[in-house]
Amino acid sequence: MPTKRQVLEQLKRDELIAAVERFELPVADRRVRDLLIEALASSRKATLAEILGELKRARLKELCRALGLDDGGREKALIIARLGGSGSGTPRADMAGGPAARGLGATGGLPASVCLRRTGGQATSGTRASARIILASPLPDFASSAPPTHPAG
Repeated sequence: MPTKRQVLEQLKRDELIAAVERFELPVADRRVRDLLIEALASSRKATLAEILGELKRARLKELCRALGLDDGGREKALIIARLGGSGSGTPRADMAGGPAARGLGATGGLPASVCLRRTGGQATSGTRASARIILASPLPDFASSAPPTHPAG
């Protein structure tokens, strides 16, 4: 996941100026792009999520491509999270690498009882089937538990 500074370096000067003005950050010379980046990168109140939230989805996808990230998805929140703007604006140490690198397995840490259920019609060439995530209650572990006792009667 890129750092806040790496993402800010991909923004255009007018996008940086708009963010600096929005958060009312002091900058010695707004014509100098590096000073704009430094002001935003060092600011705690200017989170990456809030900065990126003002951009259009197409621009967010451009940023993903420029940083070598997957640009898929329709929801801005997911794209912003992919860019590292999930909250504090800086990547968390436990989020480094993919799900398998973090010991979460192929499901990315989702419980095994999570499944996808198709909600649309038949998918045809060139279309996507819509799906939603169904969270089921955790399955009991029958292998490690004692057999249930039933009252006689």
